Amino acid sequence: ARYGLEVTETSRDVSFCGHVVAQSRALVVEDTLADERFADNPLVVGGPRVRFYAGFPLRTPEGHVLGTLCVLDRARRVVTDEQRRMLDILAGQVVDALELRRKLIALAASERARADDQRTLARSNQLLDAMMTAQQAYLLGESVQDVFSMLLEHVLRITESEFGFMGEVLRGDDGLPYLKNHAISNIAWSAATRKFFDDNVRSGLEFHNLETLFGAVLKSGAPVLTNDPSRDSRRGGLPPGHPPLRGFLGLPVRRGEHLLGMIGVANRPRGYDWELVEFLRPLLASCASLISARRAEAARAEAQARLAASLEALRRSHDELAQLLDLLSVGTVILDAERRVAYISEMCRACAGLDDSARGQSWQRVLPLDARAVAALGLCMELPEPERTRVGGRITSINGVVHVVEIDVRDDPRDRRRRVLFLYDVSELHELLHELSGGRHAGMIGESEVMQELYRSIDQVAAGDWTVLIRGETGSGKELVARAVHAASHRHRGPFVAVNCAGLTDTLLSSQLFGHVKGAFTGATRDQAGLFESASGGTIFLDEIGDISLAMQRSLLRVLQEREVTRVGETRARAVDVRVIAATHRDLEAMTADGEFREDLLYRIRIARVDVPPLRDRLVDIPALIAAFLADERVHGGKAVRGISRAALERLQRHAWPGNVRELKGAIQHAVVRCQRDAIDVGDLPPELVFGASRASPRASSGPEPPMTAARRDDPSGAASEPNERARLLEALRRAGGNRSKAARLLGIGRATLYRRIKHLGLDVTSLT
Repeated sequence: ARYGLEVTETSRDVSFCGHVVAQSRALVVEDTLADERFADNPLVVGGPRVRFYAGFPLRTPEGHVLGTLCVLDRARRVVTDEQRRMLDILAGQVVDALELRRKLIALAASERARADDQRTLARSNQLLDAMMTAQQAYLLGESVQDVFSMLLEHVLRITESEFGFMGEVLRGDDGLPYLKNHAISNIAWSAATRKFFDDNVRSGLEFHNLETLFGAVLKSGAPVLTNDPSRDSRRGGLPPGHPPLRGFLGLPVRRGEHLLGMIGVANRPRGYDWELVEFLRPLLASCASLISARRAEAARAEAQARLAASLEALRRSHDELAQLLDLLSVGTVILDAERRVAYISEMCRACAGLDDSARGQSWQRVLPLDARAVAALGLCMELPEPERTRVGGRITSINGVVHVVEIDVRDDPRDRRRRVLFLYDVSELHELLHELSGGRHAGMIGESEVMQELYRSIDQVAAGDWTVLIRGETGSGKELVARAVHAASHRHRGPFVAVNCAGLTDTLLSSQLFGHVKGAFTGATRDQAGLFESASGGTIFLDEIGDISLAMQRSLLRVLQEREVTRVGETRARAVDVRVIAATHRDLEAMTADGEFREDLLYRIRIARVDVPPLRDRLVDIPALIAAFLADERVHGGKAVRGISRAALERLQRHAWPGNVRELKGAIQHAVVRCQRDAIDVGDLPPELVFGASRASPRASSGPEPPMTAARRDDPSGAASEPNERARLLEALRRAGGNRSKAARLLGIGRATLYRRIKHLGLDVTSLT
């Protein structure tokens, strides 16, 4: 600030104020001509001819000198003490005014930053809403055009653009890329173009001209941004009457090195910038997932069509051969007018494990068919013969082997009240059909209704890259479901990495998931990539995600949002291309309500959901599971145990299975170790299954009541196995020298249980003590 003399700027070498700043104290020169320091100063002898100078430092509370408050005159002056004090006070007021201005400027900047943050947050919420809405619409079965149209509306609103388009990049017969639009703004500019637009938009307009702005994106695979299209050499020509193009942003939709699609928007009022490009990257990743899912779905539909044709040809061949093989492969059951068994062929005896005791009994009691086949067969028998259809079902033989059969019902030509059942064993055909289907659910066993629903859920979520939450009880096979989703997805050639999140500290889990650098913590002797990086290009399976801490939940949420990981001890983020599948046996919604699980993470991981049924809801699958476990034991254990008795199977099907399939497998392994024959009996099962109370629901869920042997009619609890049990107990007591506690340990049962069985069997053990 200045007033009076016209002095706007002086050299530091001759400046009076320079002395004030350098010495940090006031300087008063009442007569410059009489002061040898300034007598020859250019400001004194020339220019403004300063004769008097008084300067006071502008000093902050911290002691910093910002400048000076000074007064000058062309005449000599004397400064009183009062004037000195007033000038010093005035200098302090100047500093206060400067500080106030600084704070006002900082406050204004803070307000602008807060407004910018609010706008950024609003845009981020819009972006997240756009991605989640599109993914949910696709999962609910909306068409690809409707999904992309919905997404385009969000993009136009977020980018403040006037019009735009979204499409998929394909290649023509000449190998050149072109764009097939799935969504486009209505930019018709005449009656003719409007008709063309209306006639073609739903089928997907195609853009082939590569000498354009969007063509530059297709050729380079990189974003194209211009706020002056008329001067851009890549612009090319526009059709006559096309709306004015004041700005254009073209964004490639990529998956790794592959260009899958493109988004184009135009005419943003304040122009486009690279900050907007970075902001839209998560949206581009979401579009890539949608396009990949669409392509996977189309490829699967084509494969299913080819499979259907193959199956039809196979069925025709089967029908042609069936007439020739009837005498060899067709079982026959004749029922009297009351639907009791009158005759059973040898093929049916061998398949179902029946004997002459089945004659005279109800067919529902004799034939070990699954419940659904029993109901369908009973209805079919009462229909007129022209209206009957072949019934499919499963027969479980006495040794636990499951046969897939098809049953024809015919009237007995000797008596129309009687029925003749022809049973075709199509087990090999069923296996062949499974092979032709590509083993889509390899490793998963079960044909029950709940398992069929599970297979349909797996196929649905495998179509895209959505995050999947698998829910199910402990031991129900959640990891097997995750592997099936991975195997059926387009990532099946990539790695599948499983992580058990339960029981690990945050440090260990962070190191496992995100990796670490040397020295990040005790024991980190070298750089180590995390499992997210190891799973790049494939799938990472986070088992028991409900057991991780809130701190780890926050870290995991950041990875899901940014698709980047930062190793422990490092600041550089690393991009990862990985699909996340999580699993839990916990109620995450209840945990969220209790504050134990982050709500935003829950919304992220349960975009697609799969529920795994417990074993108690699919008891009908137990025979097939047992057959598979026995096959594994023959390979890995070396024991030729090939089947299971009817009594042992019934005991297993009455159990509640709190440990699900894992518990069943352990029980079969225990029985194989104990078994001394080629088939497991009740006495070979674990004690808790032999002597424990049955807790499962009645057998109605697993098929009709099996035939009862004489031993079962006399003692349904398993009297047929008592001789074997008597021998085992006596042998254990003999080896233990009569010591009952030791004998109980040898048998793997409790002492009280041993006493109870000795009493039940009436054993005399006095001679063994």
